[in-house]
Amino acid sequence: MEKGGYVPVELLDPHSAPIAFQFYESLSHMSSHILPVLGCGVNCWPAQLIVFGHGFQIAEGNQYSCKAVGSSSDAATASVITSSSSYLQNSQQLICIFGTEKSNPDFVRQDFFVEVIRVGHPSPTYSHTANGTVLFRDGIGMIPCDSGRYTTLDGTNGCALRSSGPVFESLLVSGWGFDSSKSYMCAFQSASEFVELGPAYVLNNGEMHCFIPFWNRVESVTNIVIQDMVQNRTLALEMAAGSEIFIFYAVWWLDLDTQIGSVAGTFGPTLSPAIGHDPINSPMVTIHGIGFNPEDTFFVRFQGVGNDQATLTTPALTDEQAYLTSIINDTLLIFSLPSYAGPETVVSMTLFKCRAYPNCEEISKEQGLSVAHPGDAVLTTFRYVATWRSFSMPAVGDAASSYCDPYGSQKCWGVSGGGDMISVHGKGFGTLSAYRYACKF
Repeated sequence: MEKGGYVPVELLDPHSAPIAFQFYESLSHMSSHILPVLGCGVNCWPAQLIVFGHGFQIAEGNQYSCKAVGSSSDAATASVITSSSSYLQNSQQLICIFGTEKSNPDFVRQDFFVEVIRVGHPSPTYSHTANGTVLFRDGIGMIPCDSGRYTTLDGTNGCALRSSGPVFESLLVSGWGFDSSKSYMCAFQSASEFVELGPAYVLNNGEMHCFIPFWNRVESVTNIVIQDMVQNRTLALEMAAGSEIFIFYAVWWLDLDTQIGSVAGTFGPTLSPAIGHDPINSPMVTIHGIGFNPEDTFFVRFQGVGNDQATLTTPALTDEQAYLTSIINDTLLIFSLPSYAGPETVVSMTLFKCRAYPNCEEISKEQGLSVAHPGDAVLTTFRYVATWRSFSMPAVGDAASSYCDPYGSQKCWGVSGGGDMISVHGKGFGTLSAYRYACKF
């Protein structure tokens, strides 16, 4: 029988009049017992369910709908999901649609019993062998990454994360079926099987925050996995290809004890024939960080402004390769201080990594409070100070002026009443009005 309704049935007993029986629709099975189906990718919603049965009334096709009733006994997670639309494919197939392209139903992962509703009529029942339950599962639909946050490491593109474990940064994860009563973790796994876990905090049934863990190793390409710790299972990622890739990149900051040094430096060209390098007042530049790769070499570029307001850079391009250094370990770099041809000033620093010079990339500076750098102030600038080598002043009588001891041939002296001029010879003195110098005796 293809359609429900009243049909005459003639009994075999000849003494009985024909009796009318009503045959109702019956439900036999469904197209799936999981919604949305696994592997749906970016097209999970709306989710389609086909309910198979017998006797659906084609003429009243717009009177049918589906209702999914949650099985949870907890009032906080129990829910009812009504189909957003439905239609009859034929007298044996009812198509029920849940959710829309722009929104999915609000629910917590659980089994739902699917009822077929026909306006003005009793609900069709399932045959005794039929299973009317569907698991409305959870899933991850999107982990947004700002366009400016994408980076590349070893030829792989991904969303960039600081290796230092930023304290106040997290990823907003969008999906469906999340349960705030459960414990979730966000796991980041590299190709070398290293895994770091960050806790997750559920905001609602469709959003959670993943906190970024401290990646205490070489910068790496990782894949994110979100785990239900209560049931020890992994949530399905139904996102655009590549959206699951996250790159923990190296960051750096300057050691507080090596933030100041002489313009004469300990490396690079001497500033004049009379002034060589100044190793005593030029510390080795110590850079701390996270994620430095031993396969790379590194150099630091210092940039400031000269007395003529022109940009000055050291080391010079011709000296960069000679300045390359390898890591002490994946958290420590040490450089000789290059000489600086400009006036004493605070200069900016840029750290570069080179897999094969001159193919070099800038390494990001630490941005703030993190597990690796617990302080608020992040030092990424260096102060060059002027250096002096000798004094001179006019000699007594008609003798020519001369440098003073210990670098000259005579003692410098002047009358106690003052008035004599002493010349200080050095490098790095600023000529702008912002610079003020005085000699202290």
